Amino acid sequence: MNSSAIWTPTLPEAGSYYVYVWYSGSSSYDRDTNADYTVNHAGGSETIVIDQNQGSGDWVSLGVFSFNAGTGGNVKFVLVEPA
Repeated sequence: MNSSAIWTPTLPEAGSYYVYVWYSGSSSYDRDTNADYTVNHAGGSETIVIDQNQGSGDWVSLGVFSFNAGTGGNVKFVLVEPA
C-alpha cells in the first residue's frame, strides 16, 4: 500500500515561488534514497528526485516555480511501500 501527502498553499498573487521540503534529521528513520516530489505549478508538473539521506533536518530546495494565485498548485510526495 502506498501513502501520499499533498501540500496545497493559498497564494495571494501569481509569481515565482521557492519550493522547499523538510524531513526529520533523526537517525531512527529509514530514508528513501529516491524520494519523488511532484510540483504541480502554472507551467505543468515536474518531479524532483531527492536522496533523503542528504540534507535531513534542514529545508531542501526543490527549485523555483511559477504559480497562479489561489490554490491551483501543490507539492505531492508518494511513499511506495516495499512489496
